[in-house]
Amino acid sequence: MVPPQQNIQPRMVALLLAGALALAASGEEDFFRGYLERHPGVGEDELLEVVAGDPADRALAVIHHPDLGMDPLAVDLFRIDGAGAREVAVGEILVEPASAGDLFIAVRQRCHASGAGEPAFSSWAYFSTGRLSAWSLQPFGAGCRPEDPLVEASDHAVMRRVGQAVFRPRQRGSFRYGPLAYQEWDDAFAAPTPVAMISRLNTAVAVRPGDARAHNRLAVGLFAIGERDAAVEALRHAAELEPGWSLPHRNLAVAHLHRGDLAAAARDRERADEIDRIAVGGGPPGLR
Repeated sequence: MVPPQQNIQPRMVALLLAGALALAASGEEDFFRGYLERHPGVGEDELLEVVAGDPADRALAVIHHPDLGMDPLAVDLFRIDGAGAREVAVGEILVEPASAGDLFIAVRQRCHASGAGEPAFSSWAYFSTGRLSAWSLQPFGAGCRPEDPLVEASDHAVMRRVGQAVFRPRQRGSFRYGPLAYQEWDDAFAAPTPVAMISRLNTAVAVRPGDARAHNRLAVGLFAIGERDAAVEALRHAAELEPGWSLPHRNLAVAHLHRGDLAAAARDRERADEIDRIAVGGGPPGLR
């Protein structure tokens, strides 16, 4: 991952972030077109992906790109300061972004099925000193079918920060550590090192060997540190333990793609879609 740029002047960063928030006040659809209007030399195709170091307004333009299938329902903004976070009102002016904490954008999407209570975050982006440093974006295709995610969420320190400040206290959101998704926050991901994280995840599986979610969380951690064969086995255990849960199959599809096994990826994606169609009575699938 390319490290965030450190030589950005605070005034420039403040203007970029303030501009992104000001766009939010005028409507979700303005993020994409507004960016193109302010940057006439940028083509629409250039906004089909995000890269480390992007300013907030460019990342928001990508999230709202009409061809990516992100289709946000809402964008929630949080300022992270230490281990805590506070929600930022849309339109708030950010004067000193570097000293006031980093920015976290949580995207709630129309295609993402959520349970009772507040809608889940189905995509997110994290900005350090005003520049994009980690993200998990979930595009959807026709019929709300999940497409391959756009992810850079493998930095352990960033995931600890995001989880402790945003996800854990709110107990909502679909997040990834690495390319695979996990459903609910687990304190193992707040371990001081990746090795300690795997140790805690293995302990959770040993204590609850019949818990499909424990196996899925172990798979997420294993895959992120490069133990891909072991991760696939853990995902298979999760799928066997809870046949009506689609997430292990979606993770298996991503894992197979990373290994170059396109046929296996297609089979698990189709199985996940089938489970979701049954679960919601023919409605759109989501990351459950």
